Amino acid sequence: KRAGMSRSSQVEVVKVIARSPSAAGGLQDESHFILWHQQFHELEYILEPGVTLYMIDGDLAYFVKTPKNIELYDTQEYPFFYMAQQQMCSHVITMPLDNFLHLSSTLTMPQCQWATLLHVARCGSTAVTQCINKLPDWTVVAESCFIQKHFYDQECKNSTDLNNYIQTERCFDVVEGCIKFMLKDFSSESKVLIKGFGIGDATLIPALTSRFPDQKIIWMQRDGINTAISHFRALYSLSYDLTSVYFRYPLSSYFLQKAASRIIFAITNGMMSEFAELISPTVTSCDTLVLHYWRWITNSVQYERYHRLTSNICVYHFEDFIADQAFVLTQVLVLVDATVWPA
Repeated sequence: KRAGMSRSSQVEVVKVIARSPSAAGGLQDESHFILWHQQFHELEYILEPGVTLYMIDGDLAYFVKTPKNIELYDTQEYPFFYMAQQQMCSHVITMPLDNFLHLSSTLTMPQCQWATLLHVARCGSTAVTQCINKLPDWTVVAESCFIQKHFYDQECKNSTDLNNYIQTERCFDVVEGCIKFMLKDFSSESKVLIKGFGIGDATLIPALTSRFPDQKIIWMQRDGINTAISHFRALYSLSYDLTSVYFRYPLSSYFLQKAASRIIFAITNGMMSEFAELISPTVTSCDTLVLHYWRWITNSVQYERYHRLTSNICVYHFEDFIADQAFVLTQVLVLVDATVWPA
């Protein structure tokens, strides 16, 4: 049972009574929890240690509180930050987005040294962050989903052109606030790497370059066919019944190349109806590989559109990482910290 957000100048703290088992594999959502209203607090409650930003959804900002003995930033124990938050939080804290932005405007810029790793998924980014997290003084926020729901709401619920919205001052304010709250507990001696979620990561580039122009951005890429196949294999390993529900075509590069050629033709010629013919009206009848390839194309097109906004970006490919992991890790650290990778 939830109390209404009747005290707009305060945050509402609700206790997690239970959580959905399905929450572990999906994007965060309040519906993953059974919650019970506990109390209201002043806005500054979210600045306390142990309270971390969870997501921006609609007109509300969500934070979670975890017990002191839980180390959310341990990428060996919790490879993905948002899953750790889902699984280990004891309370969910909500506040109006306008109050979130107002409180954010009173905070100083992050005092720690930090950089951002954006990626297309299935490209070696998790291995990179796990290695970096082992280094002294380094902490990795590995796949926080703080902004994905907000972008989804703008495009799907509010019928907003996302490409226009992500270049507005309002979007810049939201992203700046998210970064400030994500890094609020780190001192000037800390070094933090924020890893993106792998879905629409490049859409963060305009806001990052506008509000944090000196910050370094790492972009990790992989070719589309192998990205799509890797996605399928990862989902199959989770025992989803993709072969009978989603997957209707042979697992072959030929099929992907044929589908991709039609998608690229549609993009090039502005004929989005051409792409619509590739998928059925319902998600359950879509071909999984085509959808994953479309996700890769979307990520790549967004990167090509926005990466020219900054000179502080460096690109690494999955193949380079596989060929020489130590070299790529050294280059990443040199980019963000001018530190030589230890022997």
